[in-house]
Amino acid sequence: MDKNPKMKGTELLDCIPQTGQCPIGCAECFYNSDGWFRTKDLPLIPLEDDPALAGKVVRMNSGHDSNIERERVIEQAIKYPNFFFNTSVPKFDFPGPVVFTCNGKPAVGERAPADSKAILTEEVENLMFVRFRMNTWNKKLADSVVHWYTTRGIPVVITFMRYLNLDSIPVEERENYEWKKHVTNDYHSLKQKARDEIMARWASNVLVYSCGMSDSSFCKDCGNCFYLYWRWKKFRAEINYWRSRRETDTFHEFSRAMKVKFDGALYKDKYRSPEPWADFHESMLADRLKEEFDEWLKSRETEELVDIANLCLFIWKKRGGR
Repeated sequence: MDKNPKMKGTELLDCIPQTGQCPIGCAECFYNSDGWFRTKDLPLIPLEDDPALAGKVVRMNSGHDSNIERERVIEQAIKYPNFFFNTSVPKFDFPGPVVFTCNGKPAVGERAPADSKAILTEEVENLMFVRFRMNTWNKKLADSVVHWYTTRGIPVVITFMRYLNLDSIPVEERENYEWKKHVTNDYHSLKQKARDEIMARWASNVLVYSCGMSDSSFCKDCGNCFYLYWRWKKFRAEINYWRSRRETDTFHEFSRAMKVKFDGALYKDKYRSPEPWADFHESMLADRLKEEFDEWLKSRETEELVDIANLCLFIWKKRGGR
């Protein structure tokens, strides 16, 4: 089997150029487990001229790590029109967006996989999103990760841990887990009530997502990776648009702030139009451009939040964004 059963019916394709076990050794790693869906003795590489690639996004290293044998990974990735990388190592200088698992490998002596301190980095420019390995006893750590990255405009995807060994779960937390099937394998998995309670912590934060749906573990029902890849592509175009005019950190920071505000406006219920800028006359938006930028510059000194959603809509309209 060369198709990850979890990804059946999606616009994503797996590519794993490496062979053998991943040497990083994150606890509860699906790739390193006996339940992995295919052999690890051969690489998994979609053919570059395969017609099935049309409109698809290649997911480099859904198993293993893109920072291991990175030259080989990059060499293969750039053969595809659309791709992103996955790593738990804070090294993001790839020729494409990166999904960073910020709390992958636990510190020596810690009792369970996701108890380790999360890596908080300022180097966020190339991040497509940050993945946080979530359980019921690292909520405060999750809060700090969510705050750190979403205030920098980076989405955080909460990935709920599943355990083969009951001993990996603290005794006082075991009531929150139940033994059940996840796609093809059985695990101690989080109960629905506990999952809902955790996600409620960030209900007002539009940049926090859960990996999978509450009633489905299949990627086709989730769509986060596919959507957030194209979000990153649009965001990158926006940054490049401004950088072509002003090679300054100010414009870079301004573009990122715009995107955060844009997400906040666009994904509220009343803004679920595919072309939200249609409600705004373009001449009005253009007139507001300088005014909004001046206001934003002042806010950098006072740390006040400013409403620049209109400006975001104007820029995306001019860029042909959808």
